[in-house]
Amino acid sequence: MKHIFLVFIFITTSLWAQNYDKNWEKVIEYENEGKIKSANEIVSKIHQKASRDKNEVQMIKCFFYESKYLQVLDEDAQTKIINNLKTEINNASVPSKAILNFVYAKCLIDYQKQNYYLLFNRTNTVSFDDQFLTWTSKDISEQINRALEKTLLDEAILKQTSLSNYLLIFDYNDEDKTKKDNLFNYLLKENIALLTPQIPHWEVQKKEFLSFEKELLGNSASFLQLNFDFVKNEKLKKVLELYQKQERNVPDLENQFDRIQFCNRVLLDSDETFMKSLNTLQKESKDPILTQKIQLEKAVILNNLASKEIHPDYNIKAVATLDSIISINNRSNTHKLALQKKQNISSKSLNIQLQKFSYTDENTRAFIRYKNLNRLSVSFFKIDQNTTKDFRNSPYNKGSLVAAIIKDKKPIASKNYELEKKNNYFEYSTEVLLPPLKTGSYLVYFESDSDIKNTKAF
Repeated sequence: MKHIFLVFIFITTSLWAQNYDKNWEKVIEYENEGKIKSANEIVSKIHQKASRDKNEVQMIKCFFYESKYLQVLDEDAQTKIINNLKTEINNASVPSKAILNFVYAKCLIDYQKQNYYLLFNRTNTVSFDDQFLTWTSKDISEQINRALEKTLLDEAILKQTSLSNYLLIFDYNDEDKTKKDNLFNYLLKENIALLTPQIPHWEVQKKEFLSFEKELLGNSASFLQLNFDFVKNEKLKKVLELYQKQERNVPDLENQFDRIQFCNRVLLDSDETFMKSLNTLQKESKDPILTQKIQLEKAVILNNLASKEIHPDYNIKAVATLDSIISINNRSNTHKLALQKKQNISSKSLNIQLQKFSYTDENTRAFIRYKNLNRLSVSFFKIDQNTTKDFRNSPYNKGSLVAAIIKDKKPIASKNYELEKKNNYFEYSTEVLLPPLKTGSYLVYFESDSDIKNTKAF
């Protein structure tokens, strides 16, 4: 069975090198038509031309496409992709070698995840060989660590290599920022992003980090003074040291923001100190995109800490902060997340518990839990035994049954209720007295005013 394990994180199909345009357009045309074999043949020709031209960016791009197609065309794709990758690494220049070593590490991580139980039962071998299909989980972890070390090994050369040199294979939204950035900075961030999910959070003893809270959530100068030799978990220690290397290299506000997010989430859960750090960063920030990110983090904290007893106004503050983000309609990812978060906080909900049986003209009550609602109306439609059976026997058609009843029948009784206006985005509960009814079966229909004109929320 074929295991698809390679995730191509660098590829973008929207940018083409001038001399290779027509061939790549043909590749995409064949791919869209499902002609993978034909597409692969064109890619092989591009690869040959790129090798003659010593065009490493095109060669790397060809490797990505050839690997993608191998997973469709060849049952032995795993082995061939890894072997091809090793060949590319051996023949590449220092910058390209660093990129390909990162891809190699990611391939092994994906393979390790997908074959966890197989690797767990694999016995250790006396001697190590190059056939990764014989490696144990420990062997693979060692190879991953070695590959990642190599991604940052030639720091001076990588710092001199503009990220724009590899614009064709990086999926990067900000082209101007790409021109200013270098390959070392990029690979640092990618190493952090790759290693962070591998930290075993259950092993993190947060009390060990409390005495370093000020430095972990402080500015770059304070953070860089920390020595992490006390950290027992190697992956966590590595990530913290990478954050230090990142800020030692570029001590800007964006890198500080990324680090304090990580430290608070993984090491501290100290929302009060975290909020102070965010406020400090926001005051210093001149970048509208970064400011939006900081504000979103603040809104999330306010929403999480909101409570009727201690912080009754925090949801209101959270929504106001989200509105500040939304007011800058720059279509950033943060802008989209702010819209989603506001919708989540301000969404309407209604949960009703009714007494199933009652006697004639009994004064019954309904227990209601509601959120972000001001009015509620209830209507009772009398239904016969056949309709009752339809509801019981057709649970998936209830919506259409209800729609037909409220359209064709007049309610036997109706009543409107004004709910207490709180406007603080919390859920509340109350009881309402229902109209007395004669013996029979009824459809009880609740509805509430929506924010949208001429529509109902429920």
